[in-house]
Amino acid sequence: MNQISKSLLIAVTFLLYLNAVWALQHGKPVKVEIRETKTGYEILRGGRPYFIKGAGGTYNMEKLQASGGKVSGHH
Repeated sequence: MNQISKSLLIAVTFLLYLNAVWALQHGKPVKVEIRETKTGYEILRGGRPYFIKGAGGTYNMEKLQASGGKVSGHH
């Protein structure tokens, strides 16, 4: 599995987790999908683009946090 596939899998897993948490808090699930575009892939939540600030690895976690990142994938 290449780095992009691992990162995408981590992002999707995290997004599904967030979707479940949101549904528990608000009582209604939100549809999440991944759509292929001309330049790569796009995550949609409730039909709208959804962005995840995150990184993969184990170094410079303070830089991730300082830049607003909230997701960290360890490989």
